[in-house]
Amino acid sequence: MSTLFVNNLNTASGTTITIPTGKTLVGTDTNSIKAPGMITQVVVGELSGHTTTTSASYSDTGLTATITPISTSSKILVIMTFIGGNTSASAENHLQILRDSTTIKIMDRWAFSAGGHTNLHGAAQVLDSPSSTSALVYKVQWRTQSGNFRLNDFYNNNNRSNITLMEIAQ
Repeated sequence: MSTLFVNNLNTASGTTITIPTGKTLVGTDTNSIKAPGMITQVVVGELSGHTTTTSASYSDTGLTATITPISTSSKILVIMTFIGGNTSASAENHLQILRDSTTIKIMDRWAFSAGGHTNLHGAAQVLDSPSSTSALVYKVQWRTQSGNFRLNDFYNNNNRSNITLMEIAQ
């Protein structure tokens, strides 16, 4: 078997380089083949079990995920889904997504139409440009104006809140 060393490929004519049927292009290490817009890795963090806050100041929910981008030009698509509720129907509830200690998305004034154990299924997303190849921790924080702001209501222990991180090559 011979080895071909090149720094760039170009077509002799036309705009397409074709890999013949039955042949496979193989990258020998993780993320060795990438194209702009391609998702190079996905990381999911999950929060299960009921958790509550009564704090008027932001605090960690426990919903977190860590990703180490392969390139400083990569973007990170952050998608957060949650199931929340509050014992007070008039409460304003707030969530925010942070990268390390930097707030990258604020979701203000989540309101619930009734108190008790009324749940809201919510989602938020943000496209982040961290310009880093270091490990990055994305987390969700919360606070409430009044009542008990809950995630994953305890009446249904199957509820889960998630944070999904997708690295997108540029």
